[in-house]
Amino acid sequence: RFVRNLEPGALLPPLAGLARLAAPLLEPVYRAAVARPELAGIIRQTRLISPSGDADALAGLLRSIARNDLRRLLAAYEQLAGRGEDGLLARVTAPTLLIAGGRDVIATLPMMREVYEALADARLEVYAEATHLLPIELPARLSEDLRPFLATLE
Repeated sequence: RFVRNLEPGALLPPLAGLARLAAPLLEPVYRAAVARPELAGIIRQTRLISPSGDADALAGLLRSIARNDLRRLLAAYEQLAGRGEDGLLARVTAPTLLIAGGRDVIATLPMMREVYEALADARLEVYAEATHLLPIELPARLSEDLRPFLATLE
């Protein structure tokens, strides 16, 4: 997928597999990095989050992730994102709401459309201005879109 569409997000599962092998070495470095008080400012400067996003909320999320076993976290991600079976999504029968960020370089719009097309009962909403961190960038809009969808499941 990376070569075909030049999608950097397609490199994440194999990189997670490599990082999982080095997790005992990476975990203390990651924990020390996210403990830094200036983390929110660094996040804002790197533009990993849109201007509307809450950099402090993202820093808090990164700190909460750091409390987990990095090896297990990366192994779970690798299983979910990197080794999907052919036809796995077609077996999902539950109604599904996919919400994509138009500027997401990890779960890109073409990738999300591919998932959407593979699901039997799905709806795709695109937030054109959002990145991969849309719950932090547009929490009110996300809440507004989730409420009616969740109400249909009752």
